[in-house]
Amino acid sequence: MSKEKLYDIRFDAPAITGAVAGYTWQSKSLPLGNGYLGASLFGEPFRETIIISDNSFWTGGTPWINNRLCAGNEPVCNIFISTNDRQEEIEGYERKLSLDRAVAEMVYTRREDGVTIYRQYFMSYPDRVLAIRITSSVAGKLNVGFTLSPCHCRDQLLGDTAKALRATVTATDSALHLVGHSDYFGIDYDAQLHVVCEGETAYMKTNPEGRIDVCDADAAWLVFCEKTNYEISEKIYDDGVYQNSPDAHFHKLDGAKHPTEDVTAICQNALALGWDELLSRHLADYQSLYSRVKLDLGGIEEHKSNDRKRAEYIYLEQNPYMAELMYQHARYLLIASSRKGTLPASLQGTWNAMEIPPWTNGYWYNINVQMNYWNAFSGNIAETFDAFVNFNAVRMPAMESLASGYIKENFPEKYSPEKGQNGWIVGTGNSPYHLGKPGGHSGPGTGGLTTALYWDLYAFTQDKTTLREVVFPVLQGLARFYTKCVEKMGDDYLAKISSSPEQKIGGAGAYVQTSGCAFDPQMIYDNCAHYLEACEILGDDPIIDQALLAQIKAQIDHYSPVIIGKSGQIKEYREEEYYGEIGDPLHRHISHLVGIAPCAVISEKTPAWCDAAAVSLDKRGYDNIGGWPMAHRMFGWARLGNGEKAKFYFDRILSLCTYDNMWTNHDAGYEFQFDAINGTSASIGEMILQSHEDAISLLPALPRAWQNGSMKGMCARGGFEVDIEWQEGTPKKATIHSKAGKLCHLKLSYGTNLSVSDKNGCPVDTVVDDHTLTFATKAGESYLITGFSPRILAPAPHHLKYTLEGNVLHLSWQHSEEQGEYTLLMVEESGKTYTTIASHLTEKTYPYTMPDAKRRTFKVAYRGNGTADVYSNTVTVN
Repeated sequence: MSKEKLYDIRFDAPAITGAVAGYTWQSKSLPLGNGYLGASLFGEPFRETIIISDNSFWTGGTPWINNRLCAGNEPVCNIFISTNDRQEEIEGYERKLSLDRAVAEMVYTRREDGVTIYRQYFMSYPDRVLAIRITSSVAGKLNVGFTLSPCHCRDQLLGDTAKALRATVTATDSALHLVGHSDYFGIDYDAQLHVVCEGETAYMKTNPEGRIDVCDADAAWLVFCEKTNYEISEKIYDDGVYQNSPDAHFHKLDGAKHPTEDVTAICQNALALGWDELLSRHLADYQSLYSRVKLDLGGIEEHKSNDRKRAEYIYLEQNPYMAELMYQHARYLLIASSRKGTLPASLQGTWNAMEIPPWTNGYWYNINVQMNYWNAFSGNIAETFDAFVNFNAVRMPAMESLASGYIKENFPEKYSPEKGQNGWIVGTGNSPYHLGKPGGHSGPGTGGLTTALYWDLYAFTQDKTTLREVVFPVLQGLARFYTKCVEKMGDDYLAKISSSPEQKIGGAGAYVQTSGCAFDPQMIYDNCAHYLEACEILGDDPIIDQALLAQIKAQIDHYSPVIIGKSGQIKEYREEEYYGEIGDPLHRHISHLVGIAPCAVISEKTPAWCDAAAVSLDKRGYDNIGGWPMAHRMFGWARLGNGEKAKFYFDRILSLCTYDNMWTNHDAGYEFQFDAINGTSASIGEMILQSHEDAISLLPALPRAWQNGSMKGMCARGGFEVDIEWQEGTPKKATIHSKAGKLCHLKLSYGTNLSVSDKNGCPVDTVVDDHTLTFATKAGESYLITGFSPRILAPAPHHLKYTLEGNVLHLSWQHSEEQGEYTLLMVEESGKTYTTIASHLTEKTYPYTMPDAKRRTFKVAYRGNGTADVYSNTVTVN
């Protein structure tokens, strides 16, 4: 490994708080979080603004105003830190967020007296507080004021702020105390800020308006905690509890404990620990997760303002450090917003400064909330997924109730009155207080996006107890629902009511609804295939519904997840012939390609489907689609092994959809969304390491710009951690750490003469079969792999085309190589794999007699002297 680099988000000027709910919060603030709370720092010396957000603090409201969702998560309160130090009167200003430590810092020097003021901020998960320390370089020269203020939000439905949202702030000698209430959901909330000052001349005074001033101090530090009376429970989602009440939402939290006692205890415990111990406990907790993975793509560490680093990458020279920074930033943010005992990461993680946040800052289940966790397992922070598991577990009875209603309404002949026997389902829009109903713009397949994550929870850990107790019930419940919402159509079992998320007729009309569009069959197949695999692992465990198992075994080969169209594309709709005939051909969603990313329905085992996916990805386009859709495309190209196209999307995300603070947005300049950060980070990981095809693949989509580097600690399915060092695009060595003692399967992408040795340097027996090296491992042991050789790839044939004379197809192609042989490959209709129809060809033409009217897709393989096969474009003949 090269010298360890540090990663931070750095600025040489404060953010501007005049437009706190707009661009500057999204682009310039620095985020801290502990899962329970988020804090947005602006870094102003004169009046620092810290916006506190809590994913459980929601208001109700009119669903839409001016085409915007208005109900949703709102900021709770502001902390203000005031001094007499104005920006124009200071020098040496800098603020930064260290990703390695999850600590923010700000420093500046007053010109008047040469005193340097240093601020340090962190948010502790183990002690549940925001902690801030301010020091002066000269004793007795720190004068600073602290104010705690409720945010000026309103409930859009109730209107009258005085009735809808109420809060009071009181002050004691060393603490500020905010107590508030929100009517719509019956939320009680409590926030406390406790101040400690240091120095022989230091003293504090309290302002009657709710401010504490620290005077003539050497230093001052504070702890802050906020908590609502929200505790996630089944009752919150059971609307039947209050079905006879017209104001059921007012009673969602009836009987919940007021939070004041808890907040007081949290703050007192933190104060008793002292600053040094608080910081030490925070660092130990955070770094136990974050420091597991190191990634070096050959970037040069730069101590520059982030706006400058980003601009230089876009307009001058592409320093791979920015990709490393994006990768680690996403891991930092997920740790900061999703921990055991908290709510999961929302559409904005756990941060919000907007009175009307985009899409409510809720939980959107037709890809967004799932994308938040795409990097949790490979990025070696699986613990962050606990919050998502708990969120779904508590809501499961309500999700089962939704499924029962859906089946009873649409498939009454399959409805079962027995609890849980209709499976579960969840609609797109969700919150801590309500469950989205299925239907409208997304088909029933959305549940598969969730179970794909659950399967990865097992696939990466190989923990059989987790499989049985956590993963399997979710897989089986969704499988049960899927068998009830599919109907036999010809030889296939297809979702009778099916939609490709958010696609509209003509791109602007009503949502397209049909049967068996690609999104639903791919999700159904993926979930049910994993269900069958789980049943095989669990054996004769009584948890398995044997009747359901038999039904899925009979149906699985008839779910028809991929149909290839006349453009050589994966058909989004079964009714389409040529690409783009139905819906928006440039739509931001690529729902017909979920089978390749994030799932593995389409993989190296189905090369013809991979080629069709590439056609669809190319045709889908990349303009004006926002951050997370670009991240999804980037992920898809990485899965297809095309590092250059994957990096193309990274560059566009960084230049068009990333703010200077490395947050990402949806509409290329507006609306911060958390999903694109994590989707981009996961895509970078997929370019370095893949394991979705039953084997570990090293550097499967490495672009030319990242030819030298190293990685340590990423996870692979099968229960492995992997380290790699590479030079000039070829691995020098790799180390596989086995956590579960399973067989290790490694793709032979860089030579076939690899050597495997154990920690003592002793050779390990290996078996080579079908371009894969396999060896046995022991849990807790590490294995060194050497002997890699460069992949020698000749230029690929190109411009494959045809003319048709009668039933004779005249294929021709171009190629810069003059020696070597060609192989002509063909697949019929929607077949998964190619067959060889001609080999050892030396000419660049071939006549093929079409035996019938079936659709066929062709491509040409070329192998030069000692090189791996390279392939031409495909052509589809109808």
